[in-house]
Amino acid sequence: MKEKYSFKSISKTRNVILGIATLLVAYCHSTSMYVQNLFPIQIINNILVFIMEIGTIGVDIFLILSGVGLYHSFSKNSNIKSFYRKRALRIFPSVIIVAIIITTIKGGFGLGNYLKNIFLLSFFVDGDLSFWYFSFILVLYIVYPILHKMVEKFDYKFVIVFIVGIVIGNFLLMKYNINLYNKIEIATTRIPVFIMGIWLGKKSYTDYKISKKWLILFAIIFITIIPILYFKVFINYYIMVRLLYCPLAISIVVLLSCIYTKFNNNSILTRFFIWIGTYSLEIYLLYEYLAKNYYYLFRYRDPYNISYYICIFAITLILASGLKRFTNEINEKVLIKD
Repeated sequence: MKEKYSFKSISKTRNVILGIATLLVAYCHSTSMYVQNLFPIQIINNILVFIMEIGTIGVDIFLILSGVGLYHSFSKNSNIKSFYRKRALRIFPSVIIVAIIITTIKGGFGLGNYLKNIFLLSFFVDGDLSFWYFSFILVLYIVYPILHKMVEKFDYKFVIVFIVGIVIGNFLLMKYNINLYNKIEIATTRIPVFIMGIWLGKKSYTDYKISKKWLILFAIIFITIIPILYFKVFINYYIMVRLLYCPLAISIVVLLSCIYTKFNNNSILTRFFIWIGTYSLEIYLLYEYLAKNYYYLFRYRDPYNISYYICIFAITLILASGLKRFTNEINEKVLIKD
């Protein structure tokens, strides 16, 4: 019997992939790390710059894994009240704490500013990107039960029609209301990747298997898109870059899940990725703000600023660990009361 690839591998390796995606996002937010001349071989420097440029694909990977996780969760317990409560407890405690602290430090006093940040409205009201991902994921949580039922009932047919509709909608919005599009494209162009995450979640939950020959297709997708992005074929048409992230992120998730399932290793590197993945939400909340706003505190830095970002990442991990521990205690008390 020929060996097959099971989409269940995605859920099995979820934390590993989540850790890699978190590091990608952190790296792309390290914008003052001068890697252009880090090594004597220029092609290596170019690759490091390229990875930094496309590091936001880590967000697309987050959305895929979120879709996979939500499908598993809702399939096991379809009680909508319980679903919304779990989702709220997942993001609100951490976001509220960080939003209050950051808003206060920035000097954004006034009840309106606090409420907009705490309830994740600043992205929709002001186009503020500080907490855009959490605003976006909150909307996806709200509509998820409907999306779940549609994927459950119509499978890939709904996925195709929905994604085509979203893509067309993005192009129309860009054409007829460019200002609004520029404010929200960071979210709307990523809706397709979340829908694909739900579909992959269904295949993962049902342990759907395909011939490993199909993995060649995912590899072809990967090696086709990477040069397109590297050589900036769509440099003047960024919407295409955003949309290409969807198949690229899917291929990365599938290929990584295959690799880690195949070797099933418990190496130090794998454990490190899993550990980072455990704090993905907290790191995402904290790292970008710290990296951008506390540069002045470090008087002595190496020429490439690598030591600065290592220090910031270490501080982020310490704060993320404390934040997660604190919010877990809050969640436990709320669940006990319920």
